[in-house]
Amino acid sequence: MKQRALLIGILTAVLFLNPAAGFGLNNLTLDSYLIIEAYWEKLETWYQVEEYPFEKISEIGELEQAYIAKARRYRALCEEMASTVLKAMEKGDPVHLFALSTIYKELEPVQKRALDPIVPIIVEKITTDAVNESGELISLIPEEHRENLYHEYFPGYGEGDHHYRYRKGRETKREFLSSFWKTEQEVIESTEYREMVIKASLLSQLEAQVECLKVLKLFEIEINGQIVAAAKVSFQLKHSLITECRRMYANNKIWFELWRKDKLDLWGDEYELCGETYEFKEEPAGEESSITTGLLN
Repeated sequence: MKQRALLIGILTAVLFLNPAAGFGLNNLTLDSYLIIEAYWEKLETWYQVEEYPFEKISEIGELEQAYIAKARRYRALCEEMASTVLKAMEKGDPVHLFALSTIYKELEPVQKRALDPIVPIIVEKITTDAVNESGELISLIPEEHRENLYHEYFPGYGEGDHHYRYRKGRETKREFLSSFWKTEQEVIESTEYREMVIKASLLSQLEAQVECLKVLKLFEIEINGQIVAAAKVSFQLKHSLITECRRMYANNKIWFELWRKDKLDLWGDEYELCGETYEFKEEPAGEESSITTGLLN
């Protein structure tokens, strides 16, 4: 048991603290906490909808729309993570499943709720393959773990204290874990407006090269003793500058207050402080250096 716990701790540390240990798996760790953060945001907005003053109920539309947007984002993040794990397994690689299991086992019960929608998507796909006798996914699972995938890989799924509703409070402290450099690209766009006089015969060529071409005036002018049809035009020129820089990021562990109240207390608004919860975040550390710049057009 001690060896297993040590292995879990080492794997978690490698996945989170060392970005070079595997880009995809490191992303899996960070994405797990991105989902947890999205879960809290969705939950908080729903509580705000429920607690909205009754006399202002006609003004609630924007808040409801905000909840729908956050709920959709949370669902999309969950589905994307499940898809990442399953696609890797379909290619014969179960490591993402094992890594997600390690992450899940280390979470507090209230944090597991955020990842719970992912669990049945993965487990049901694996077990369905077994029922259909394709065997492609279930064959990647050790035989001794196939009987109960929920228990083996996601212990505590669907459990937790459902008598309470929880709220994430303010940040209380943070711990710096590691830092690393990331190469990033940014495209800076600008628009230039111009007016000029051209030969009328060149209008079609210019129209193919610029945006928002407008003919302001048609007239005739004399060029080298010849009368030529001309046009005064206006148009837009768009310029895009691409910059590439190295920016330092920090991996931080951040603690927040955790509040709760009894679900049966429908009308009360008093929450009690019951502990703390935490998240891992990848955040810019403020240092950057430019590498290259260049015009796209």
